[in-house]
Amino acid sequence: MTIADSDIHNPLQLKDVHLDDKLAIEDSDIVGDIIVESSNLEDVDIEYVEVSVLKIDSSNTHDVRLFDLEAESIEFVQTSIEGELHLESDELDRYLLLKEIMTNQQVELNDVTVGGRLQLLGSRFNARVKCEKLTIGGPLSADNTRFESEFMVEKGQPGSEINLSEATFNGSLKLRNFIVDEIYLSDAQVRGGCFMEDLFLKNGSLRLQDADFLSGCSLENVRTITRIDASGVRFTESLSIERGRARVGISLAEATIEEELLIEDVETPGAKAIELDLAGADIASGKIERTGDSLYDTDLTRTKLGDVSFESDDGELYGHLRCQGTQFSGFEFSDYQAELKQEEWKIHDPVIDDAIPTVEQSPPIDSAIFRAIWFFMGPINSMYKTMTAGRKLAANEELSVEKTDSEREGDGPRKDGKEHGDSARDNRNQVTDDPRLGDEKTFTPPATRSDVEDLQTTYLKAKNGANQVGAKKIASEFFRREMHYRQILHAAEQSGSRSLGWVRWLENATLRLTAGYGERPLRAIGSLLVTIFVFALIYLLVQPASVDGPLDALLVSIGSFATLIFSTTPQLSSQVGQTIAMIEGVFGAIFAALLVFTLTRSVHR
Repeated sequence: MTIADSDIHNPLQLKDVHLDDKLAIEDSDIVGDIIVESSNLEDVDIEYVEVSVLKIDSSNTHDVRLFDLEAESIEFVQTSIEGELHLESDELDRYLLLKEIMTNQQVELNDVTVGGRLQLLGSRFNARVKCEKLTIGGPLSADNTRFESEFMVEKGQPGSEINLSEATFNGSLKLRNFIVDEIYLSDAQVRGGCFMEDLFLKNGSLRLQDADFLSGCSLENVRTITRIDASGVRFTESLSIERGRARVGISLAEATIEEELLIEDVETPGAKAIELDLAGADIASGKIERTGDSLYDTDLTRTKLGDVSFESDDGELYGHLRCQGTQFSGFEFSDYQAELKQEEWKIHDPVIDDAIPTVEQSPPIDSAIFRAIWFFMGPINSMYKTMTAGRKLAANEELSVEKTDSEREGDGPRKDGKEHGDSARDNRNQVTDDPRLGDEKTFTPPATRSDVEDLQTTYLKAKNGANQVGAKKIASEFFRREMHYRQILHAAEQSGSRSLGWVRWLENATLRLTAGYGERPLRAIGSLLVTIFVFALIYLLVQPASVDGPLDALLVSIGSFATLIFSTTPQLSSQVGQTIAMIEGVFGAIFAALLVFTLTRSVHR
């Protein structure tokens, strides 16, 4: 059936029609609509035609070719197309709808202009779908649609947004070289690989939340005015984000990357406290690199971090990596030993240091005399700070409880709409436990016990991760920090367990001062020598008849100190002197064991 060079002033309707030959309409103007309903057609070939609406509904056809068609809209509804579907150089004032159709061969939309929306709804495409040089005024959407082969959108301006949420791509997904407001791929499943290249999202974000990528995903030179959001996404293979621009930052929070993550030279000019959000993510391996700048400010809260390398021009880690409860599983700490040593082994968020003191640092004056003084005064200074910090934590909690009781006794609803009694949680949560992209701060005082517990856990997990990869020296430094924050918690214990808390604080302080928590053999030796000199001074003060002077007192002290080692106790004339010698002998045995313990740990490292 052929219609050519005609002006038709009535609708053209084919219903319950069976054509063995193709339907061809050429060089014609049709005032009404072309409607094909419940029909079987061989081919449909329409070119150089003006029509109001073209609709093919509940029909079967082989090839469909629409070339240089001018219409208000085109609809394919519940139609099976056994051959190819080809639209080229068509201009539609309103929309293009492909709803619940099935195609078995290639679908190609080339140089098509749509004033409104382009919708692929509930359809199944068994062969390649290629959209090239599209100009769409509204959104391009593919809700609940299956693509069994490649789906590609390339060049042009394909819509105010591209919404591929909840679509299934059993082939590859390719988006290349075009401008769009925003792209949604939430809850989609991509099996054949995802490739996005040379995209500009001029008014929104690239949103991939909770999607599944069962092959590699590559984003190259993707530029967005806000962010790249891949939170909750599962990548069973690799993810690469190279070059490009994400103004606010990149979010991979709660994402899983089973093979490799590569992030390289993505600009984040509008980012605030966090540039790269990896909170709760599980990353097996990868590389995060930035040239010409410092490392990304990265949130690693509760992240499971495998063999991932961080590289930048300045080489600084501290202040850029925010570790909190981070689990290190194969992370090569040894590659960063120089940087960690320079930053005195700190990996937590530095913003919190003003509220919670860190472990003793290097002496503020670099001289031999001051280093000797600091050897003893550094731990004492830190112990004082832990006690002060613990008291502040307890005071903060008491203030929080008082405020809660006050609000609970008040009448009427709270101004913020919450129930009375919520303010205790509000005060405890003034710290932003998990900052997100766009947040101004990662920490807001006052500090709470929970913050110190997080720091202790952070260094506990870092210690375990360092031991796992054989970085024993680094593990020992992390252990010292773990014990430091534990001492603050002991100082903060209150109510019925307050006395027990101070006992634990004192135990911790003793281990810190005498042996650096078993990690400082020189401190054990220094403590041993101080004990000997202190007891020598006591012998001089007590003045037993058998002590003739300072040198003799020192020799007596040495003998008493080693009494349980050599089974020989110095014989002093007075009962008091003999008792002091026995007490020193106990100390000697303890310090000897402590020295052996610290030396053994040092050798093993």
